[in-house]
Amino acid sequence: MDATTAGKTGPTKLDIMNKSFNIVCISFQQGNNMRRHNLRTVVVSLICAVSQCIALGDDDLDKDKSQPIATINCSSLSSLALSPDGKSLATVDAGRVTLWEVETGKKLRVVFQDDFKSGQVAFSPDGKKLAIAGARSQLELWDIEKNKRLKSIQACKGVPTAARAVAYSGNGERVMAIIFKDVPFEEGGDENRDRMLLYDTSTGTAKCLPTTDRIVYGTLAVSPNGKEMAFPCQGVGVWDVNSGTELRRLDKSQFFLSVAYSCDGKWIAAGGLGRIVVWDAATGEEKLTIKRPGMVGVISVAFSPDGRRLVAGEHDGPVEDPVRGKWNIWNVQTGDLEEILPNQISDVRYVQFSANGKRLISANDFGQINVFDTSRW
Repeated sequence: MDATTAGKTGPTKLDIMNKSFNIVCISFQQGNNMRRHNLRTVVVSLICAVSQCIALGDDDLDKDKSQPIATINCSSLSSLALSPDGKSLATVDAGRVTLWEVETGKKLRVVFQDDFKSGQVAFSPDGKKLAIAGARSQLELWDIEKNKRLKSIQACKGVPTAARAVAYSGNGERVMAIIFKDVPFEEGGDENRDRMLLYDTSTGTAKCLPTTDRIVYGTLAVSPNGKEMAFPCQGVGVWDVNSGTELRRLDKSQFFLSVAYSCDGKWIAAGGLGRIVVWDAATGEEKLTIKRPGMVGVISVAFSPDGRRLVAGEHDGPVEDPVRGKWNIWNVQTGDLEEILPNQISDVRYVQFSANGKRLISANDFGQINVFDTSRW
């Protein structure tokens, strides 16, 4: 590698023995002049021989925090879920429900495959079952170890199987799914409202309840104690899990696109059009509002396990001209921006920390799922 190549920045192709590798090139530029003399040897260490390598230079570069430790590519990702132990991912992609190993991105197996356009998936709290909504029926429960369907539920009469979201309660006794009628959003009326399907795993009973309005986006967050759930709509609706009744509505002034509870259940965060809002979950009092120039839509949010940080997947730039998404990490106490990680090729639709906080998962519009090591930050 000569001095001209070394002066480049960003990922660069390197051909070794007829194989191409991506490397991070080091700039040796000082001021306006290239250092053409006294260049020390650039050491190239090949890691994972056919996938990536790291170039090291003068001071042995720090690990690049924006580079994932594993990447999974799906053709038309509609949903994903991280297992409670953080070791595996479940994805819904082009009629397949697939399990993946988080640390390596290795495909473990296909749970099932069928002819359905999209669906939503969630792990049970013990990690042994999957809830799949909006696939072949409105809700299905699967035993992961036996790869066996346990239950098929079709409780919302006259509504297609399309689903926006699915989640388990913290104790695993309830499964909630948001079922919707695929009509233009402008068409109102009770018959076009989204439905909430509540299934009791202990009794095997299910009920279908109309929501108070149409839900904007496919997010459903359940409080850690399993008693309440929240979803984005005109404001953020907070519902009682057992009765399926709405308890309160947070900030009716705008539509929200994403919602999350902190791990201790004290806070609810929601991403909307140009802002992030954090409320006291018990009182509904607004704690923090985050805005910044260029923030258009915040389409995914997640708290770190210690509740100190909030990661937000954003779309920046004019809504009619999406180019690149970015995801940022904010300090929940101060509202300060701690990290800017723009290495995305489209909107960041999904973000989630592992339970121990050591891994952060993100997924974009193109179906690319990235696993990041948070110890680099």
